Amino acid sequence: MPGDAAQSAKTLLTGARYGVLSTLMRSHQPGWPMGSLAPFALTSRGEPLFAFSALAEHTKNVLADPRASLFVLAAAAAGAPAQDPEASPQASPRVTLLGTLRRAADDAAPGLRARYLDAHPEAARLFALDFSLWVLEVAEARFIGGFGAAAWIPGADLSR
Repeated sequence: MPGDAAQSAKTLLTGARYGVLSTLMRSHQPGWPMGSLAPFALTSRGEPLFAFSALAEHTKNVLADPRASLFVLAAAAAGAPAQDPEASPQASPRVTLLGTLRRAADDAAPGLRARYLDAHPEAARLFALDFSLWVLEVAEARFIGGFGAAAWIPGADLSR
């Protein structure tokens, strides 16, 4: 299953545009996880790519501790009707990526910005503000393919 899980996780990530990014709080409730809805794209290597405002709480958290996770649910499951047990989010593919966030290098930013804007053209105006690009370097992932189908995947297996 690990090889199949890696391919399935890649397919899920390629088709997704949003996930829940969890960072570790630096203040208010230090050390507690905090989830944020996060639009993302993928780098050419398949790493999640984000646009963060310097004012955002998750950016401040990451500057204090770069560890983070990204949870992504299959798009079809997110909008499934509640009365359809076959389409339940708990029976749907999902993945949690564990890793560290790093700000994208300035020399890589133009190419990464183009990738991000391909997925989120509405974000173009953000780069005139204080937004910068960040990449999640995936150490490991937990893929759930449905009931009874789960596997840990090394981060390197998700790279293209």
